[in-house]
Amino acid sequence: MAKDDDEMPKILHGTIEATIFNASSPPSSSSFPFKCLCLKAEKPAYVTIKIDKNKVAKTIEDIDRVWNQTFKIQCAYPIDSTITITLKTKTCTLGKYHIKGQKLLEEGGLINGFIPLLMEDNNGKRPNQQKLKLKFQLWFNSAEELLEPISWAKIMRFGNSCQGMRDSCTTFPQRSNCYVKLYHDAHHCSTFQPNIGLLCEAPRKLWEDVYKAIEGAKHIIYIAAWSLNPNLVLVRDPQTEIPHAKGIKLGDLLKKKAEEGVAVRIMLWDDEKSLPFIKKNKGVITNSNNTQHHDDDDDDDNDDAFAYFKKTRVICTKCPRLHHKFPTLFSHHQKTITLDTKSPNNSSDDDGEDERELMSFLGGLDLCEGRYDTEQHSLFHTLIRESHCYDFYQPNIGGASLNKGGPRTPWHDAHACVIGEAAWDVLTNFDQRWRKQCDSSFLVPTTTIANVLGPRNSTTSNTSIDKDWNWKVQVYRSIDDVSASFQSQSFRELHVERSIHEAYVEAIRSAEKFIYIENEYFIGGCQLWDKDRDSGCTNLIPIEIALKIVSKIKAKERFAVYIVIPMWSEGVPKSEAVQDILHWTRETMTMMYRLIGEALKENGENNNNGHPKDYLNFFCLANREQKGSGEYIPQHAPHPGTLYGSAQSNRRFMVYVHSKFMIVDDEYILIGSANVNQRSMDGERDTEIAIGCYQLSQDNKHEGMRHGEIHAFRMSLWYEHTASSANYDLFLEPQSLECVNIMRSIGDKMWHIYINDEIVDMEGVHLVTYPISVTQDGCVKDLPDGVRFPDTNRPRLLLSRRVTLGLPSPPILLPYIREAGFGHVVEWRNFIFDNFLISAFVERWRLETHMFHLLWGEASITLQDVANHIGLRTAREPVGGCTRDLAMMSGDRHGRHAVSAPVGPQHGDGDQQLSDEDAEYARQEDIPEVDIPNAHAG
Repeated sequence: MAKDDDEMPKILHGTIEATIFNASSPPSSSSFPFKCLCLKAEKPAYVTIKIDKNKVAKTIEDIDRVWNQTFKIQCAYPIDSTITITLKTKTCTLGKYHIKGQKLLEEGGLINGFIPLLMEDNNGKRPNQQKLKLKFQLWFNSAEELLEPISWAKIMRFGNSCQGMRDSCTTFPQRSNCYVKLYHDAHHCSTFQPNIGLLCEAPRKLWEDVYKAIEGAKHIIYIAAWSLNPNLVLVRDPQTEIPHAKGIKLGDLLKKKAEEGVAVRIMLWDDEKSLPFIKKNKGVITNSNNTQHHDDDDDDDNDDAFAYFKKTRVICTKCPRLHHKFPTLFSHHQKTITLDTKSPNNSSDDDGEDERELMSFLGGLDLCEGRYDTEQHSLFHTLIRESHCYDFYQPNIGGASLNKGGPRTPWHDAHACVIGEAAWDVLTNFDQRWRKQCDSSFLVPTTTIANVLGPRNSTTSNTSIDKDWNWKVQVYRSIDDVSASFQSQSFRELHVERSIHEAYVEAIRSAEKFIYIENEYFIGGCQLWDKDRDSGCTNLIPIEIALKIVSKIKAKERFAVYIVIPMWSEGVPKSEAVQDILHWTRETMTMMYRLIGEALKENGENNNNGHPKDYLNFFCLANREQKGSGEYIPQHAPHPGTLYGSAQSNRRFMVYVHSKFMIVDDEYILIGSANVNQRSMDGERDTEIAIGCYQLSQDNKHEGMRHGEIHAFRMSLWYEHTASSANYDLFLEPQSLECVNIMRSIGDKMWHIYINDEIVDMEGVHLVTYPISVTQDGCVKDLPDGVRFPDTNRPRLLLSRRVTLGLPSPPILLPYIREAGFGHVVEWRNFIFDNFLISAFVERWRLETHMFHLLWGEASITLQDVANHIGLRTAREPVGGCTRDLAMMSGDRHGRHAVSAPVGPQHGDGDQQLSDEDAEYARQEDIPEVDIPNAHAG
């Protein structure tokens, strides 16, 4: 039934089931002009579907133009968005069909038939001269008008009827009778005992379990890594239960297992071949949207690992993240370990031939430096201990080192281990990737592995372990056919898999009570942002969460969402990449709170003191430590005027959140390597892997899961973040307003302790409120007192850096130029500049060499080059040796420069020096600081 205008929703929210059947055959080549040779019948054709500029589906190529493919397209777009179906070959477009979202609803949500296609040129749309037609069906199902969605509570009761995500969207089906372990952080101290009344085992120690699993493997050890450091020590706790493992390097352990005859295969991301035309700058790789930047040390890790395992029995290979048409800035981001382990069904003696199972680890933790941490997340106290004295990691401060002291960057992460048929799916993922990009002759055939181990049966005979094997698990991925081999018949139609994104959306739509997310990034839904809607950050996860809250407000039901992210993404806060991510994160938050505020207003709740933060809250993690006895004393100290010096003197720093998981209603968890951004969710960018899993209730009652593993995992996390079990009863009902208020009060209290001038120990409480203010109508603003991220003065990017503007008046800009080191040698003239280019120049200026150091190769550019290429006037003799006095030629007897504006004033951060780390470097390396007006620099 068609909708009336007054009933028309603002957002096209639901699922489009699109079936592409076939296209009419092209006319014979004799009846066509030669310029249409691309229409010859031997040219395979395919069909794409876009919503606005976002490609959401693509058929296979078929020479007969018969596809019969169905796509289930999740959507949350403005109602005036355009759905475009295009028939094309590799060389030309044959025709298009357009329909607005509003028109689709007016047609009752169904378009079906053999429909003529249009051609487009500069004169607009016109009928297709070849009278091509495409047979397809579009069927829109509104998220609001669907039958009551299957909630996780119902799945707990009737789990056997839930079959997981359909095969057309993912490679792997849902598996039954699996066993799952959930981990947070690489290790836990023996003193960490969450007293929260759970009936589950003590918190697990991930890296010790990884060590034991590798040590116990007899047949295979397959590792897919974004980064791997062979010198990494997994076991560091003096009170460990496996003291023989202390100090043993990961690389030595793997070589030992290979010498024992175990097939050890390691697949690392080769970033240099992924980026052949770019030399990485220390600490940052930038990309146009959803930048995911990685420290240069991780590249060194993979180089070291490759060299470390050369001429050993360990087969280690480096795989670039390739693309169909061009090199990319994307990565292989999966983090998996698959190996054989002793079966819990095993009843043989130690000397007998035991039964073996396949086990897979996957999640967010990389096997590289900086990742080892405990629930304490110490900044300074552990620098003298074995845990961190050889593993000092601080990528967020330029020039940081152990010799200069803390703070280190504490690391919070999450991981999982799965045994059963789902572990075989993780093995298949490794197999597909290896066969696509590596020498398959080095790979042990899966049939051989199956003959040795045998896949786990769908039923478990040993009733004593039935309660542990009641997990249903499905493996999801973001991957395409450039990175994985989809050669089998069952995967023939799969070119790009985006099942992680689709699993997130389906899980959110099924939520009943609450959602808890920890993720390194939280960016998406740009189609509903106030600005930068063309940024490409189109994943639906933030929109879906906001719309879930909106639906609950309309239904007058309680619902709560808790999202934990880092203060800023890994990297120097003032860097362009970090500022971009802060800007996009802020836009995402703004969009979500706006939708919630509008819903509260429409339902009259804001008149009853209802507030958007009653439903949605963002947090980050931080630590502040008072100086303790016996603390490490560094040999040198950072300059007090820098971020380093300020963070050290104030004894505070963020805890970096690297976890990548979502918990829904304490019943379902999605956990893996994928961030909530476009890179991880797109499928054609970073390769990712995750699992979605839940436990079946033993007594088929929903209440029976109150003490399930997922519930225990969240409660353990909240105990770690709040360092208290006093709020146990409230934490049992996270959807309640009382629980929301107590979490907010904890976060607000710790934020004030964190930012105050007085150094007060946070005493193990790490949860702090993300520093934004939200009004009752859903507007996101800065905090009333103007406080930003302490010690950085860089809260976010206020303006898009890709805007061309006229220069403001000189009094506004001159202070920032002086702080950038150009002093009293500037003169402003009115011209147009591009912030992106200016950022590239200003942030690459190096005082010690008086040059702009750029990203490619060893190239640099002097001010003389700037004058030659973009028309800046220079004075005196340039560095390059040019003796032409351009300033005298221009009649400027003061020898002043004309330069364009840096990013400072746009961002609203005038009090932040743009070159503080560089100035510190010059001071500490005894490089004299230069008075720019007297220097022989252009």
